[in-house]
Amino acid sequence: MKKWAIPGFLYVLLMAVGLGGPWWVILKRQSFQLIDLLIYAGAVVALLVAVFMMTLIVARIFFPTYWWLGQIVGRDVFEYEGIYFMGLRLSRVPNRIQRILFGVDDQMRRWDLVYGVVFLVLLVPHALGFITANRYFEEILPNPARFSQTLHFPFLSSMPVMREWGISWSPDAKLRQKVGEALKKMEAAGGKDNGKRIRLAQLYLLQSFTLRPRAGSLFLNSPGERIIFDQGEGARAANMLKTMAELPPIKRAGWNGSILTLLGFYHLANGGFQKAAEFSGKAVVEFGDGEESKISRYQILLLAGLTAMITGNEEGADDYLSVILKDERLPKLAHALALELLGDLRQLQGERENSAKFLDQAMKIFESVRDPNGVARVHLKRAVLALDDGDPLQASVDLSKASQLAHRLGDVFILNMVEQLALKFPG
Repeated sequence: MKKWAIPGFLYVLLMAVGLGGPWWVILKRQSFQLIDLLIYAGAVVALLVAVFMMTLIVARIFFPTYWWLGQIVGRDVFEYEGIYFMGLRLSRVPNRIQRILFGVDDQMRRWDLVYGVVFLVLLVPHALGFITANRYFEEILPNPARFSQTLHFPFLSSMPVMREWGISWSPDAKLRQKVGEALKKMEAAGGKDNGKRIRLAQLYLLQSFTLRPRAGSLFLNSPGERIIFDQGEGARAANMLKTMAELPPIKRAGWNGSILTLLGFYHLANGGFQKAAEFSGKAVVEFGDGEESKISRYQILLLAGLTAMITGNEEGADDYLSVILKDERLPKLAHALALELLGDLRQLQGERENSAKFLDQAMKIFESVRDPNGVARVHLKRAVLALDDGDPLQASVDLSKASQLAHRLGDVFILNMVEQLALKFPG
């Protein structure tokens, strides 16, 4: 076997890893997470090592044998006036002869320099190929817009503690202060029964959404995000809920739906969509009698429908949302939110006409109940449809309306989604 066969095999393998990692990140279509960053970093490292292997192949074929044996194989070999000296113990050679025969000469330095230049020259086309391949994957792989923050505003606003206060969620400093004061009072009071634990978990979740401090801060979906999820505060809620979930069934009876739903929402906010779908699906099953005063069943169904849709379980999403639409006792807002999500689902399934129909129905209800946040989201989803239909002009009109409404309302979640969709426009 040729000595450059192993570097050649490693080169092919590393190039496959370098291209396959980003391909997988693009295909899974979830929010950009730390694991995705690590995959891209690993792909870059694989690319660099692949270029190194290709440079070795070039050096083995075109460079002098003595350079290969000395620099790569590690043999004690030097050349002096066409004569190769190998394997001598330098301590036995007089110092004068040692300087003459085994000093690092200009020729050796020249080949080391040439090796570095070859590496840089080969790195350029590989880097361009890596970037081109990623753009190609972005174009050919299905890239539907899936907005995980669709339910963030209505879900936070309808939490029991927010209903008790009679206000809607906002990133306003007054609400953060109110939540902070409520947390201090509860933590100072001590004693945690199930009701207090659920209330604390809600307050921690409300506290975990914070305005992004500066442009250079970490983001989850896009560089222009206005609001981010504080994982530290969110973890406090998750730990509280996990403690409740570990209680014997009899000690958490009547609270299962609330525990699992809030855990599902935590994972949705944190980008763990698979876990969010798992917990919200369990919440639908384990929701018991007497829980209406805590987390409403339609909120659980909405969360289960959204997370099922994001994770590719389109049939399950359809089932969850259909239950809401069939229940005439539920408030109009619940029906509007279900219709909005069904519009998203039909868009993902390629049923553009049905998607537009559901979005139109949702728009009418949002307008009738005077929910401008819902109206803004529907404009956002209409922009997605227009983009899919190849009409960027109409898409920009709807996106502009969504953005204007969101700015006026201060709905940072919609602004986050506007930013995500803006990145999908041609050019």
